[in-house]
Amino acid sequence: MAAPDIHQGIDLCVAAGARSIVVVPYFLAAGNHVVKDIPGELACARVKHPQIDIESGSYIGSSQVMADLILNCANSASAGL
Repeated sequence: MAAPDIHQGIDLCVAAGARSIVVVPYFLAAGNHVVKDIPGELACARVKHPQIDIESGSYIGSSQVMADLILNCANSASAGL
């Protein structure tokens, strides 16, 4: 839905000379995009670019740093009540 999509983004990285690409899904929860769609897209990209190391990192929401940030925001909001 947004440009560039995964394939376009990987193609742009390859065209710029990337030898290794790490995709970090920008999602708070592990829904269908994180569990099915993105791994499927990356599998296709690996076939298209076998010379490139394409890996997926954890989605943003799985990071303890993100959980701490959300808690901090909630605490800041409640402090103003």
